[in-house]
Amino acid sequence: LGGRHSRYPVEIDGAVVGIVSLSDAKKVPRDEWPVTRAVDVADRDLGRLVVDSRAPVESILQRLSGESTGALLVVDEGRVVGIVTRADVVSRVRRASI
Repeated sequence: LGGRHSRYPVEIDGAVVGIVSLSDAKKVPRDEWPVTRAVDVADRDLGRLVVDSRAPVESILQRLSGESTGALLVVDEGRVVGIVTRADVVSRVRRASI
């Protein structure tokens, strides 16, 4: 993990089962890294983590304000097409108001 993104979807056999962050990975003791899978530390509460691609920005921001992960998986017709974060929404709202 690293680079531009701080959270990533976790898949098993092509199906998204959760989202993992750098802070999730940091909770794993170093000696357990070789045997720990992303799915073992991922947040797997998809009902809380998924938003439809057609959802209005207002509802996304409302959901993100209550999410500890700070990110939602964006789904279109059952497929994950992206991740949206609080920072993404705030940036978009600021650009729209200029």
